[in-house]
Amino acid sequence: SIVAYIVVALTSLIDCCMIFFFFFQAEDGIRDAQESRGLGDVYKRQVSTQSTGKRFRFDMGNCCYNPAKTIEKTADTTEDMATNMEKGSKLELELIANLEMMVSTHFAEDNSFDVQEAIRDFKEQTEAGCEQQAKMIQGFAVLNHQLDTISCETKRVNSAKNAFEKAQSNYSDAEKDLAKANKVGGPKKNEAQKAKDVALKDLTNKQEQYRVAKNQLEETKKGCLKEGLTVVLVEAKAFHDAKSASLATVMAKVDAIDTAKFDVVLPPGEKAPQQALPSSGGAQPASTPKSTETPDSPPSMGATSV
Repeated sequence: SIVAYIVVALTSLIDCCMIFFFFFQAEDGIRDAQESRGLGDVYKRQVSTQSTGKRFRFDMGNCCYNPAKTIEKTADTTEDMATNMEKGSKLELELIANLEMMVSTHFAEDNSFDVQEAIRDFKEQTEAGCEQQAKMIQGFAVLNHQLDTISCETKRVNSAKNAFEKAQSNYSDAEKDLAKANKVGGPKKNEAQKAKDVALKDLTNKQEQYRVAKNQLEETKKGCLKEGLTVVLVEAKAFHDAKSASLATVMAKVDAIDTAKFDVVLPPGEKAPQQALPSSGGAQPASTPKSTETPDSPPSMGATSV
């Protein structure tokens, strides 16, 4: 009949959907070396693989609300800054190494001694700057540690608050149960009274724990932030002051490069002009050395300083 045909078709469709579902679930989790404990584990692994080097802070038990979200984002940013500064230091040292090789290859002449000296000074100042920069990177690590402390305390307060609110709910339920038991009387009344007493004791404890955690957070968070920021700013100021001084030194060396002094390749047979030596006590200037070339010798090209 038509009804039987429709039932068979729906059953086949459901079977196909189930096969499709379990196939892709297996792709994500079941085929892992570690036995999967459900879709929750699959989701956690997906979140982990999407991370880009930042610390793993995902908590399946508190996935809907993170009281320390902005704190952790700030800590992640300090990590990124420290990482980028380390990369910048490596690139600076690589630049210096390449400049040294270039100068030794293309500026090895006596007339390029000022270039060699400028690059040598540039190297010294850069290496000193990298040492100072390493201290600033350590300052970011201190700030990151202080932010982690604030984050942990904030989460502890949030956990204590949740426990306190749950204890309030339990106590409210215990009061309702006692009110019902009073109408019935008998053993149930005594049991309800004991349950209320237990709930009240738990509520008192949870309230005190929440109060202590909250006060601990308020007492420490400003000090932690101040200490972390102070270290970063002190080291940053020292680094930038030293960097400014080193750049001024290197800039003076670069400005001293004499672009009017360079080697010139003379045409064949042309002699470089001789500079007269200054006379002292009536001494005669040194005579110009004669050319060693003969009329039959082939012409040569020589470099002279200008």
